[in-house]
Amino acid sequence: MDKARVISLFIGVVRAGSFSQAAVAEGLAAQSVSKAIRQLEDYLGVRLFHRTTRSLSLTDEGQHLYELAHPGLRLLDDALEQVRGSRDEVDGLIRISAPTSFGTHFLAPILCEFQNRYPRARFDLVLADQFTDLVAAKIDVGFRAGNPPERNLVARRIGDIVLKICAAPSYLERYGAPSGADDLANHRCTGMVPQDVVYEEFAGIGV
Repeated sequence: MDKARVISLFIGVVRAGSFSQAAVAEGLAAQSVSKAIRQLEDYLGVRLFHRTTRSLSLTDEGQHLYELAHPGLRLLDDALEQVRGSRDEVDGLIRISAPTSFGTHFLAPILCEFQNRYPRARFDLVLADQFTDLVAAKIDVGFRAGNPPERNLVARRIGDIVLKICAAPSYLERYGAPSGADDLANHRCTGMVPQDVVYEEFAGIGV
């Protein structure tokens, strides 16, 4: 017997004043509600209702059970409604990880606008150029450049990174311009080694 379900049906019958109306409210057959109440009575070893063809009323035991159970069920209903209502509210802490330059130039303005729209949202922004273990660090959303993750993460492509080769005029005057990409090995270069230059958005599952 599902005790919580049967107690809910019992309170529904008391509120409705009849088995049939309670059944309609629950989308059940009247026989199903009546059977559930009989199971509850058998379990408790008492009668909960005085039943006639024209009326339905609580016994002393039924009244006592209703007085005990009704406040608890009301609290449960309130809790469920609050959780349902929270779906329409953006509230709580969101942990985000991103490379320093990307976070500074792109994320900061977006997060500012997001927080203006949803004041109850808070952010913990971790900016680092090394790869972060999103699960271990309890990161909700991470922005990275590279191959799709192999762990239990969800990835979404959000854009491409364009890499450019730049040189100061004084450098070119001294060392000359490279004749092609292969010639870069003969020059003094500082920068990133290109891999897969697609930005991915990682969202941790079960974090």
